[in-house]
Amino acid sequence: MAFPDTPRVLYEINPLDDVVCQLKFPPVLRIDTETPVGFQEAIRDQFPLYRVEPSVNVPVKRHVFETTDRVWQVTLARDVLGLTCRKKYDRWENFRSRLESLLEPLSANYRPSFFVHVCLRYRDVIRPWRLDLPPNVPWSELIQPWIGGPYGQPEVAAEVECVLTRTILRLPDSIGRLDASYGLANEQPWPKHVFLIDAHLYKDGQTELPNVIPSLNQLNRQAGLFFRFCITDRLHHALRPGDPGADTR
Repeated sequence: MAFPDTPRVLYEINPLDDVVCQLKFPPVLRIDTETPVGFQEAIRDQFPLYRVEPSVNVPVKRHVFETTDRVWQVTLARDVLGLTCRKKYDRWENFRSRLESLLEPLSANYRPSFFVHVCLRYRDVIRPWRLDLPPNVPWSELIQPWIGGPYGQPEVAAEVECVLTRTILRLPDSIGRLDASYGLANEQPWPKHVFLIDAHLYKDGQTELPNVIPSLNQLNRQAGLFFRFCITDRLHHALRPGDPGADTR
């Protein structure tokens, strides 16, 4: 599906809670059997914290590297490299730069043959009380009808407590697929409703190392178009969009 083309923006009130990139490759068993000293030395200035997490019921280790504030996290296992940013994602260029700094030591130390799954996941949480909006503004004025479901029906919207829908779409030009879950949820520990848009954009099949970043650039652009396609103009303006001055989500 081709989403309507809209300008790139940088939201002053950023609804993103988490951004995750995962790059899966054919298993490299050496990652399981030895401590990743060379990989750590290459990234230790950025990610000084380290721990090992055993996988549940599977004899596979996950090496975890984090920034001191634990906003950024790198995971390395026998078949996957992951990068996560929590709460403080600002723009695609900065995320991409961190990822590029991981690909070189991954290639130098473990030489993955190629990548079989390249993905980005964006978890947006809409919290109306954080925006310059009237109290109790209806969801139908913030979320587009195609994902709003019962929230767009005034006679039932007030009684809806939770709905979660999943949709899988083919992206245009063989870019990949979008697996999106969205709906109303309660945010704990407060009894407040939020609207969650969880978008997993991915490309399966063989991707060579030089094509990883170009593929992610395409998925990133589709993520921005999809989010804009999900929200109304009113919500868009309430998030305070600005000119990013560069390629961004």
